[in-house]
Amino acid sequence: TILGFKHRNAIPFYHSVAATYLIFPNDDSVQGSVDAFAELRASMLRKNVLAIGEVLHRSTWQSRLVAIYPLEEKNDLPPGMMVVQLPFEDDIRAVVPDEASKEFDRINCASDTLGTV
Repeated sequence: TILGFKHRNAIPFYHSVAATYLIFPNDDSVQGSVDAFAELRASMLRKNVLAIGEVLHRSTWQSRLVAIYPLEEKNDLPPGMMVVQLPFEDDIRAVVPDEASKEFDRINCASDTLGTV
């Protein structure tokens, strides 16, 4: 389900929290899906936007927010869209540095100091 649209640069690719998916239309399942998909994709490319949507992979799973990026036509791939799962607020958290990273910082600081002497 598409919930809305955002500028293409509004959501960076590194916000991906799981595997990305490529989606393509299938007229065998839904008649007219190829035409509707092509129009939506062309419009998104022309306006330089991505879609924000909700996906439910299985009925027993929790739904996820996704960013849907339209892909430009390439010779090796048919026109499609890339679906990137977006993180929940709990998925993004501040990382507390552990002792190893603190020691690494001390070594880098010491080597920088010795290098300038």
